Amino acid sequence: SLPTRKKSGKQKADAYHALRKRLAEQLADFIVLKNIEEDVSGRGKIMGMISLCRYLFNVEMPDTAWKYLRKAEKYAEEVSNYELLISVYLLMAENAHLNPDLSLKHLEIKIAKCRKQLEEDGKITLATAVIRKKLEETKHNVKLSEFPDFVEQTLTRFGLTNTILEKPA
Repeated sequence: SLPTRKKSGKQKADAYHALRKRLAEQLADFIVLKNIEEDVSGRGKIMGMISLCRYLFNVEMPDTAWKYLRKAEKYAEEVSNYELLISVYLLMAENAHLNPDLSLKHLEIKIAKCRKQLEEDGKITLATAVIRKKLEETKHNVKLSEFPDFVEQTLTRFGLTNTILEKPA
């Protein structure tokens, strides 16, 4: 019979940590796949198209890559995902040498518009957070009469007074 080797305390700890690390990585992979599967924002679909395009450019299939890049651009525009739209535009710029019809100046303008929209969306998120926090505090102090003024001040602070009126709900 084979001699049995007992593991030392350090070996057991190392094995435990290796198993724990592997389980954490598998859980993270599962969560990513589950989020992509349940994604209603279209983010996963767009990211998949961008990855496909990178692959197609790498294996020298630029015509197919450009076809999917245009689809990714259209879809990102439809769902107003400016962050991924910038990624699409930057990938287009990286491969502009393969498309003589592409105007880098036009691409530059599109990227600037997306960045401006991202900044505005960030301000809206911050203003919403400030208002929610104040609303939570107001629940406990019951000073609702001051709340409309606070909302107006917050929108002014973030430069969103006109933006809120212009954007659809």
